[in-house]
Amino acid sequence: MNALAPSNVLLTDGNFYGTIAAARYFGRLGHRVVIADADRTNAARYSKYVSQSVEFPDRGEFEARIEMLAAYGKANPGTLIYPCSDDLAWLLALNAPRIAPCFTTLQPDFSVIENLLDKQKLYTTAQSLGVAVPETWYPANDADLLAMAKNISGQILIKPKTQVGLRIGKKGALVEGGATMVSAYRQFRSRYNYLGFIREHSEALNWPMLQRFDPSASSQTISVAGYRSRDGKFYSALASRKVLQYPLNIGVGLCFEGLDERRELSDQVQKICEAVGYFGVFEVEFIRGPDGGHALMDFNPRFYGQMQFEIDRGLALPGLVLSDARGQELTAPAFRQDRRYLLNRSLLKLISTTQRLGGRISENQRRDWLSLGRREGDCWSDQIFDQEDRRPWLADMIKRLLKYMRNPRSSWRTLFGSS
Repeated sequence: MNALAPSNVLLTDGNFYGTIAAARYFGRLGHRVVIADADRTNAARYSKYVSQSVEFPDRGEFEARIEMLAAYGKANPGTLIYPCSDDLAWLLALNAPRIAPCFTTLQPDFSVIENLLDKQKLYTTAQSLGVAVPETWYPANDADLLAMAKNISGQILIKPKTQVGLRIGKKGALVEGGATMVSAYRQFRSRYNYLGFIREHSEALNWPMLQRFDPSASSQTISVAGYRSRDGKFYSALASRKVLQYPLNIGVGLCFEGLDERRELSDQVQKICEAVGYFGVFEVEFIRGPDGGHALMDFNPRFYGQMQFEIDRGLALPGLVLSDARGQELTAPAFRQDRRYLLNRSLLKLISTTQRLGGRISENQRRDWLSLGRREGDCWSDQIFDQEDRRPWLADMIKRLLKYMRNPRSSWRTLFGSS
C-alpha cells in the first residue's frame, strides 16, 4: 500500500472501540482526526491523536445529522468519512447524493447496506448461496407469533432484525419457546422499538425475529474480518474466535483469540460480498452449528469493535479505506504469525471478579480468564488501553462506572448474575 499524504478524517460514535482504533491509526500517520458525536464526553475525543471534537445531532435527529454532515463537508472538502456504526452506515448510504459529493467516501449503494444490516434479507441471501444460517423464524403479525409458539420449543432468542435506529441497544432476550414466548415477545417488541426513520422505512423491521439459541455462541463464535476493494480485485481477511463475551449469555466480545486461516468461512464471506455488491471493511460472525459446522450470524459493513486486533496483526483496515477511496492500488498485507489475543483487560478483571463473587464461575475459571494472553509464547493487545494514549481508556472506565451507578438493578444482574 502506498504511503498516504495527510488528510482530514471525520469519525463518529466516539465511545465505540472501533472509532478509537481508527482515530489512533490515522492520527499516528499524521492525519487530522475530527470526532463528531452528540456525547461531548465521548472517550475518543480525549485521545491525543484527535485534533478536534465537534457536536453531532443525536441519532434520533436523522435529518439534522444529514444537514450537519453536508455542511461540514462543504466547509472541509475532501474529508474522509467512513461509518463506525450501523446507524452511520445506513445514513451515509441512504443519503449518498447529498453527502458523498462533499467528502472522500467509499460508499456502496443503499440496497447493498440494507441487505446486510437487515438480518432477514442477509439470511435469505446467504441461504441462496449455500451459506448456513441459524434456525430462525420471522413473525409478521400477532397471528404468526401465536401459530409459531405452538411449534417452537427449547431456548429461543428474541432478536431485532437490525440494530439500526434501535432506541435502546439490545442484542436479544433469551426465553423458552411455547406459550410463555408470546408474552415475552410482545414485551420485547414494546420496549425495544425503533426511532421514527426506521419505523417509517419498513413495517417488517418492527417485528423482531425468533432464533434458536446456541449456548456455544458465547465461546465458539468465529469472526472473519477484512476488506474487499471497490473494484473487487483485492480481498483479504483474518479470523479470530470470541473466547468471552459480555454480558456472558448474549453480548459483545471481551476476548478474542487469533486463528489460522479459515478459508471456507472467508470464501463464504467473499461470496456474499460479491453477490450483494459490497466493498469496504467487514466483520462477519459465524456460530458453531449442532452438526459441527458454522452458521452465519451477523455482517457488519463498517469499522467495528475489535478492529484494533486486525490492525495489530497486520491488516491495516483504516489505511485500506483511505487508499481505496483515493483510487490507489492495494497490495497484500504481511500478517503476523504469533499466537495473539485481543483483550479488554480492565473489563476482564472486573467481570471475572464479580462473576466469581456472584457464584457464576469457579476460582479456577476466574484464574483461567485472567491468564488469557499471558502464557508463554502469547502476545496480546488491549481493546482500549494504550500506553501512549491513556485518556480514552480512563474516560471509558469512568463512563462505565457511572452507567452502573445509574442502573443498579440491571448492572447487578449483568455483573454478578448470568444475564
